[in-house]
Amino acid sequence: MKLSIILPLCDLRDAFERPLASLLNQRLERTRYEIVIVIPERDKHSLLGREQFKSLLSQCDQVIFVDADPDAPDSEIVFYSEGCEKATGDLLFFVEGHTVILPGACSAIYDHFSANPRCVAAWGRRLNHNIQTLGKLVGMHNSHHENAAKGQGWFTLGANSVIRKSVLSELGGFEPIYGRFNETILFEKLTKRGTGVEQIDTALALHYNDMSVAHLMELSEAMGRWRASYIQDNDDRKAGDQRFANHGLAWMVRGRGAARVCLPVFRTMSAALLQTAKLLYDVNDRLAYRMFVSGLGFCELSGYTHVRLRGGKD
Repeated sequence: MKLSIILPLCDLRDAFERPLASLLNQRLERTRYEIVIVIPERDKHSLLGREQFKSLLSQCDQVIFVDADPDAPDSEIVFYSEGCEKATGDLLFFVEGHTVILPGACSAIYDHFSANPRCVAAWGRRLNHNIQTLGKLVGMHNSHHENAAKGQGWFTLGANSVIRKSVLSELGGFEPIYGRFNETILFEKLTKRGTGVEQIDTALALHYNDMSVAHLMELSEAMGRWRASYIQDNDDRKAGDQRFANHGLAWMVRGRGAARVCLPVFRTMSAALLQTAKLLYDVNDRLAYRMFVSGLGFCELSGYTHVRLRGGKD
């Protein structure tokens, strides 16, 4: 059995070369795992020109260059897809450019699948690294999702989930037009298959949360856009509308004219709520978190509104 670790070198945040270095600092015997690095073509010369990256990349098994914009959220799934295609391992471990893999992570993954040969997918915990206030709120949100996952499971590309390559292929792989919503699509397919995602009872990665409000808004709006597109593209517009109906203002965008007017308002509201959450954090972190979640809700509503303007296609 062999483990393939797929790392796109984009959205590094303030982790810099640490994620890459952490893959070479594993307790698992090096012959039992391969490191597949996916680099945006435009960053080829800049990354290879930095001594700290050049030295680390020379120790990786595969370095793939992809002609896609690393700053566009829609491109991220392309990097993962290319990495999957080239990976030669039986197990695929997806990590992010801002996640440092803990030294015992690969050993824990290998041991879990060795002891549970029928396991097709598994997830482990992540630790949060944040210095800035917004990053601390992101960390609270990550912890909220992880606590929910303990009861229902989950699958993400954020350095905590592993799947057998053969099973990913059977399930159809990733659909690039749905971006990171592929995480949810894949988890639902695994659930319907009756296999689910098992939990590895150890922390696998350190997630660097610090980012700008603008970047968080871009990622959250993209998620709303992908989610709405997937639901509506699968001939379930009514269900798609219902999924967003829990936001009190979703009814305002049923008409395209209203959607056109509301979109900038929703984006302004999300920015205002997220900025206010930052200001409130030191006074009342629970209230700040509620405002933070509301801000993310407006971001996703913006994505939904964008899809409505495009007639359900994105």
